[in-house]
Order: sequence, then structure tokens, then C-alpha cells
Amino acid sequence: MRQRVVDVLPREQDPHRRHHVVGKHVDGLGVDHCAAPQHQGRERRLPQVIAVLVVSFGRVGDMFGRVKMYNLGFAVFTAGSLVASLTYFGGPPAALYLIVMRIIQGVGGAMIMANSTAIITDAFLEDERGMALGINSVAAIAGTFIGLVAGGLLAAVDWHLNFYGSVPIGLFGTVWAYRSHREIGTVGGGRLDWPD
Repeated sequence: MRQRVVDVLPREQDPHRRHHVVGKHVDGLGVDHCAAPQHQGRERRLPQVIAVLVVSFGRVGDMFGRVKMYNLGFAVFTAGSLVASLTYFGGPPAALYLIVMRIIQGVGGAMIMANSTAIITDAFLEDERGMALGINSVAAIAGTFIGLVAGGLLAAVDWHLNFYGSVPIGLFGTVWAYRSHREIGTVGGGRLDWPD
């Protein structure tokens, strides 16, 4: 939970005003986000990692199996959530630790996102595919919205609850995916496209 901290600069540091008020945010980790710019935006690490890796994990899914990558993505995301929820120390080391855990969650999320659409495309006939992809898209958007609202409510109580809440959902998704999904698409060789 964030609290507002206000500093007042003396007159000699600001010649135009008698006092200058500077606002700082100190979060539950005890990290001042104005004084430590390397910690700013750590909550955006998950979408950044997903955006960077989604295409590569889609190609890896084509090479080694989309269902394998999707299932592994659920497991990686859940493991990242579980380990992130165990952050009970403070300061910059905790912030760095959470950044790394969010990156791990992003890797799992990229595996899920890159292969879910391909699995749906493989599983549904051409005349049913549009409806299935539409439902998948609406579910993803609804999950994002519900996650933002629920995350805000949970953070008001304790920020750890955001990660605790992801663990049972991730465990359910991991077990469900491993038990119900079968590879029906074509798994082919090939290679990743690396810059020359």
C-alpha cells in the first residue's frame, strides 16, 4: 500500500519560492520511487516481457508443440506468483526481487498468450473458429479488467494478496491444462529467426 510523503526544501535550494513541496511515494517495501528511478514502473514488467517474448514463444510452440509450451507457461507463471508472494523483506533488494519475479511471470504469460490462439485454431473447425477466438479474446480482456479491480481491492488490504490470489488460479489452470489438452496441431522442425 502506498503512502504519501511530503518533503519541504529550504529556501536556499529553491531561490524562486520560500518553500517547495516535493511529493514522493513510498510503497509497502519502503522504496522511495522518486529517489530510486530504477524501481519505477516495476508493475509494468509483466506486459513488457510478454510483448518482447510472445512472438518467439509462438515459434518455439510451432517447433516443439503448442500444448507443451502452453502448459509450461501456466506452470512458470504459477511458480513466479508463488515465489513473489513470499517477499517478506523490504527495501531495494525486495524491489529487485519482485522485478525478477514479475519477469518470470511475464515469461509464463508469454508462453500462454503465444500458444492459446494457435491451440484454438487447431482445435476448431473453420466455421466455429471465429466464435472460439472471440470468446478467448473477451475472456482475456475480462480477466485483465477483473485482475485490475481485484488487485486494487486486495492491495488495499495487503499487496501480497495479489500474488496469493494468482497461485490457486494458476494451480487450477496448470492441472487443467496438463489433464485436458492434447497436441493436435502439426509439430515441425525449423529454427528461431535470429538476426544475422
